[in-house]
This record gives sequence, structure tokens and C-alpha cells, in this order.
Amino acid sequence: MPAKFGRAGIGGVINIITKKNIRKRADVMFSYGSWKFYKTEANLRYNTKFGNNFLNIGIEGRTGDFPYYNDDNTPFNPDDDYHARRKNNYYNQKNILYNFSQDWEKFGISLTYRNFFKHRDLPGAAPGSDRDNAHPVAYLTTSKNSLEIANSILIYKGIFSFQGFAGKELKKFFNRNPSFGPGLYGLTKSKYVTNKYGLNFSYELELNNFINLKIYNQNYFERLDIDFTPNSSAVKDGRYKRTENDFSFENDFFLFNKKLTISPVYRINRITDKDKKNHTEDTFNKSSWSIGSKFYPFSKYNFYLKVNYGKFKRYPNFYEKFGDGAGIIPNSNLKPEYSRNLDYGFGYDFYSKKYNLNYNFSLTFFKNKINDLIEYVIVNERFSEYMNLEDTKIKGVELTSNLNLGYLQFIFNYTKIDSKSLKEGYRKDKPLPNRPGHTFYSRVQLNLPKFTYWLEYNEIGKNYFDNGGNFYYNCYHTVNTGFIYSLKKKLKLSLTIKNLTNEQNMYAYAEGFKIPKTPYYPLEGRRFYVSVGYSF
Repeated sequence: MPAKFGRAGIGGVINIITKKNIRKRADVMFSYGSWKFYKTEANLRYNTKFGNNFLNIGIEGRTGDFPYYNDDNTPFNPDDDYHARRKNNYYNQKNILYNFSQDWEKFGISLTYRNFFKHRDLPGAAPGSDRDNAHPVAYLTTSKNSLEIANSILIYKGIFSFQGFAGKELKKFFNRNPSFGPGLYGLTKSKYVTNKYGLNFSYELELNNFINLKIYNQNYFERLDIDFTPNSSAVKDGRYKRTENDFSFENDFFLFNKKLTISPVYRINRITDKDKKNHTEDTFNKSSWSIGSKFYPFSKYNFYLKVNYGKFKRYPNFYEKFGDGAGIIPNSNLKPEYSRNLDYGFGYDFYSKKYNLNYNFSLTFFKNKINDLIEYVIVNERFSEYMNLEDTKIKGVELTSNLNLGYLQFIFNYTKIDSKSLKEGYRKDKPLPNRPGHTFYSRVQLNLPKFTYWLEYNEIGKNYFDNGGNFYYNCYHTVNTGFIYSLKKKLKLSLTIKNLTNEQNMYAYAEGFKIPKTPYYPLEGRRFYVSVGYSF
């Protein structure tokens, strides 16, 4: 996990950087799909000598009333089974984003505003709650506003960057019938108001093979106000404040004509949480480190060896401690998680401009030992909770491969995981939740001048969802496919088919029994999406 992401965790980080489209002045897209899915999105770019302007507006939603087979929560009695449709699964959302940016030779500035709103009906557990007379009982609305300013300047062959932001989030949960549907028993409504501010600084300097320094300082202030109705011993009103200061340092050393790269990372995290109503305070002041290396032993081949090791300490965030006010209940007693992570492996990279060929392959073995692992656990059919799992171990292997011939592309990924609890007692050697025994993904894509076709296969192995290794979902797979066709240079038509084989055989099982039970959240069947896009 690179130093620029501040706090570390056992799972690393996924960083998605979208491509910038500088040719098209504007484009619009209209989509429609199964279960009344709709989406409209528009992008406008306008560049002047004073700066570059970008505007994105989007709206989408769907009813989500997909069909499935329901056992009425009685897996031992097939006589009351029936064909159902998912009830109360509607959502709609709207978003707007505006960005202004300007780059000069040694200086750049960016200003971004975001607004987001989403209304989501919250369906109850599928078994027994999808009769024709089931009415919407609960919903959750989320609204966000944020403003961000950032700039960068060249200082002594390095780049100094500054980012400041302010944001507000409001979540409202309401349940018309507290004895039914999602949420804690008896909870009628909740209100979460979050205000967050931040100042981030960074400096990146690349001088030679020994000085490739990256320094990051991230500072956050967050305030969360919670109101529950009714206010009870299970869910309490509260006002919480958090001050966080993160310092991260990273340097890359290139040795033996850059055949060997060594990258040490050191982090300091200081977090202070205050409970303003109970007048309590908790401070987390810890450091962590990691070191990674990559070695190319042969001059003529892009074959490499890699190894990474680190000790990480992570404090729970507000979402993990206090939930979302609806289906995830608070657990303010969450403790920090501590982990020792090791991964090692080898790979191969090959690129040929002559044959328009790009190929990469990697095999990685990993082993993590974590104490007080913060994990999402489904407690029952109404709510979930983030919990600490003591003395856990996760190990496995991951194989990835990507072959790109220009007109034809193959992607392959396979991961096998063995997870278990090391804590003495009834959980000893039990598997951890949300760690499927294996996952498999493959994709093939055909790229022609005006036509693109793709086909992908996903498989998720046996996956436990409780913290005692007693309940699990069986292995299941889905197949997706679709194409994109350019009718004209500016007009594109696409068709996407999700779950092509209409696979819905995902069931919940109790360990030691072979009786399948309809899961709380059943798998969606085959669905279609059609999109039309036009660029100006």
C-alpha cells in the first residue's frame, strides 16, 4: 500500500484513475434495463485560456423487483414454497460534479464541487417477506455535498501539493413498522449528520537512484451527530468528534542498474476520538512500517521476483463504529486491528510494439496474521454489525494473467483463500466471514474497428457469513456478456446481459446440514441493459 493513502489496512488499496477525454466537448448517454432500470448521464467540457471546465450530471434508478424462488423460511417444508418477486427494492439517485483546473509550467490548481442524493427502499429478509401484500416499510436517504481545492507547484525538482476539502453528509432512516423489516428491533428512525474537513500536504522528489522521496501529511477533522427514535440502551444518541493526523514517508532505492527496487514505507497515525455527551476521550497514537522489493534477475527477460512485508495498525472509522443508522448497527467498543502481512511471488511482463502484443503474468502467495480483525458480520435477518475477531490468520495464493493482442484480449484471475480463527474455544480453527474459499474471474474481449464484444465468467466459492463458522453460502457462478457498436463516429449503441445463464442457485446452509435455504439477499437472475451514447 503506497504511502500516499495514509492509513494502512490488511487488504491494501484499490486505486481507480479514470481516463481523461480531451477530444469530446460533450457527450450524453441514455440507458434502460431490466426491472425498470434507467440512467441518464451528461458530460460537458469547455476549455478557455483561463482554465478547463468540466461538468457531469447523472440520474438513475430502478424498481429492482426481480423474480426468484422463495422457501418461505421453511426449508424443511417444500409445500409452502412459492415464486416471489423482490419487494421494496427501489432506489433512485442524482449527482452533479463540477471541476475547474488550470496548469501552468510550474504551477497547477483545481477546484471541485460534488453533490449527491440517493433514496433507497430497504427490503426485509427475502424468506417470508415478499408476499403480494408486502408494502414498503423502511427507507434510507443519503445526501452529500463537498468542496475541494488543490494545487501543485514545482519546488527544487520536486512537486509540492496541497489539498483542502470540506464536506457534509446527511443520512435519514425511517421504518413505518419497527417490528418488521430491516434495522434494530423497535427502531423507528435515525438521523446521522457528518461534517468533515481536511488539509493534506505532500512533497515528491526524484533525484537519482537513491533519492526518490515521497512525504505525505494528512489532517482530518470529523464530527458526527446521531439521533435515534427511540433513544435506548441499544442505540444511543450521541455527538462524536475525531481529529486525525497521518504522516507517511516512502523512498524508492534503485540498485544494480535498476534491476532491484527496494521501497520502505513508514507511517505515523494519531487519532483522538471524543464522546461529547459522555465526556470521554480515546487516543490512538501508533506507527507502522512495511518494506517491498522487486528484482529482475535476467537482462533479456522481464521476469521478476517480488516480496513485501509489513506490520500495520488500523483504527476503526466512524462508519465501522457507528453504522449507517439502518441495517448496520453501532459498535462503539470496536478496537484497533493489528496485522503482520507477508506476500511474495514472481511474474513476467512482455511488450512488443512490432506485434502489438502486451502480456503479463504474476503468481503471489500471501499470509496475514491479524489480531482484533475488524469484520462485517450478518447478525440476523434484520441487521449487521462490525465486530472484532481475535487472533485470526489468512493465507492463500493469487494468479493473474492478461494477454492483449490489440484486437483480442484475455484476462484471468484466480484466488484461493484459507482463513481461520486461532482463538481458543468454540471458534478455534473456524473459518472467517466474507473470505470465500476461492474466486475465479475470466474475460475475453474482441476489438474490431466499429464493434467490441466481451464475455466474462465469475465464480465465488463457499463463503461463510457469520462469525462462528456455522452458516455459509454455497459456491455459485455468473456469466456476463455484451457488445458495443459504433453506428457512426459519434453514436454508439451497447447491450449488456448480466447473469446470462439465469443462475440463481445461491443458498444459505447451516454447517453439517444439506438443506438449502433461501438467503436473506437472493441472487438476481438474467437482466438486460441497453445504452445509447452520443458525443458532440
